[in-house]
Amino acid sequence: MQRVYTTEGMPLPPNVSAKLQRDMARLRFAVSQIREIEEARQKRLEQQPETGSHAMVQLLARVDRAAGTPLSTGAAPYDLWCSLAS
Repeated sequence: MQRVYTTEGMPLPPNVSAKLQRDMARLRFAVSQIREIEEARQKRLEQQPETGSHAMVQLLARVDRAAGTPLSTGAAPYDLWCSLAS
């Protein structure tokens, strides 16, 4: 977090840096909750027969994974924040 500067090239004030760190911690927590929910949903879908709407959800999940898009888990914003933090 010490590498983040204002547009004038000055380091962020301590209170702004602390708030940004708190916000990033909240984001990491939210992303971990979303991942847990997605994993539970995936397990539930795997236990259900591939019929009805479950078949469509599984097809969309396979397409999402095949395309390599992390949008369903919210990983893209999390990765962006992590890259900004380092």
